[in-house]
Amino acid sequence: ITGQGFAGGAGEATKDSGGGGGGASVAGGSGNAADGYAAHGGNGRASSMSGASTFYSGGGGGCGDSHAGKGGLGGGGNGAAGPGAPAPFNNPVSGSGEPATGGGGGGGAYPFTPLSGSGGGGLIILNYSSSVTDANKIFTYTGSGIFHNTMGAGLIDFLVIAGGGGGGNGIAGGGGAGGFIASSGIEVAPEAIHPITVGAGGAGSTTTNVAGANGGDSEITGLSPAAIGGGGGGGATSPGKDGGSGGGGGGNSTYVGGAATAGQGFIGGYATGGGYRGGGGGGGASE
Repeated sequence: ITGQGFAGGAGEATKDSGGGGGGASVAGGSGNAADGYAAHGGNGRASSMSGASTFYSGGGGGCGDSHAGKGGLGGGGNGAAGPGAPAPFNNPVSGSGEPATGGGGGGGAYPFTPLSGSGGGGLIILNYSSSVTDANKIFTYTGSGIFHNTMGAGLIDFLVIAGGGGGGNGIAGGGGAGGFIASSGIEVAPEAIHPITVGAGGAGSTTTNVAGANGGDSEITGLSPAAIGGGGGGGATSPGKDGGSGGGGGGNSTYVGGAATAGQGFIGGYATGGGYRGGGGGGGASE
């Protein structure tokens, strides 16, 4: 999604590893067997809207047949690894995206994991200010609700994070990061009421070779466009799903990462070289 992610990198066929998902400032890296990890999720983007600099919308790590992928900075869950992975990298359980970050879930491995990592839920932060009254207040939503402006005419800065995609199952791709939208200086009228929708994280797949679910969209009605939920990671024999950032493709080179929504982001990672080379990590957030 243009403005919200970078393209995933390709995996290396000789290392049984998938490509990493795109990150906030660089494309996802190729698989790296040297440190036991592959198919890393893309790093997310930092925001200080809450009052402290925090990373959001990291991509989920993919699963490799022998090397697991790390989740991207910003809440991305780690991928799992197959039974051939050496200690300490033989992680049998994929991690879920962190709550209220939009991080993608990690891809699951076969036969270790009965399920894959779910995506982290979304988040909306509103920062209200008024030059007339000198009022300044931060509103944080981790679930859907209502913003009612009882403080008079002012300006709103906002951060809107969609839910991350769930990881696929069976040498699978990591879930794509939830869409990241930030804007400032938006006028808000006195007594204005704006419904708030915060997207849930997509469920990780519980069935071998099946993709994870997409994350839910987040939006401030009347103030922001919709941030699109992250795409679910592909299963071993399925592509990554389209979303805010695309889910990583499954562990065969014929299964690509999920496509991006025009004007909002980039594709998830993929594997190369044929055979089960590990799923690509989901894309991360961008400026």
